[in-house]
Amino acid sequence: MQIIVASGNIFRRELSVFVLSEAGHHVGEVRDAAALLELAMAARPQIVLVDVLLARGDLTSLRRQLSERSQAAILWMTHGAADLFELPDTSLDAELIWPYNPDELLRQIDRLGNSVATPDILMQPFRQRYAGDRS
Repeated sequence: MQIIVASGNIFRRELSVFVLSEAGHHVGEVRDAAALLELAMAARPQIVLVDVLLARGDLTSLRRQLSERSQAAILWMTHGAADLFELPDTSLDAELIWPYNPDELLRQIDRLGNSVATPDILMQPFRQRYAGDRS
């Protein structure tokens, strides 16, 4: 699946790109809204993962501009309940709360697009950490 990850935060962006790439997706990455709009038009992604901080408070405008350039579903990476009221109201969108468990990212991608195969070897360290299993 073709996915764009858009975040000005290098840690969030690189972690997301890594998890999605290891799951077999073709992933592009950008760090600002202008580059996102350009790549969305050129790459024709199925899904765009957008850090809400990239929109600088105007998610509705960014959503509209993305819709004009792409038919992609948007997975908004939010930072908790304070962001909820700002999300545009559209059935094509979903929310992923940061910090996220990589399994949750892949579940959301699966829900928005095609079936996602999760490599078990990749997910094992995360499952151990979140389950408290250190063996």
